[in-house]
Amino acid sequence: MPHKCTQCGREFEDGSTKILKGCPSCGGKKFLYIREAERHD
Repeated sequence: MPHKCTQCGREFEDGSTKILKGCPSCGGKKFLYIREAERHD
């Protein structure tokens, strides 16, 4: 499932290694799973 940063709202692809180090935009380390239907392309 894709992930979304809880601070800035940036979305990441499924399996992205970027979320392991924190969000590159804001440095946040908390992410939510998002459903494909809720995703904004």
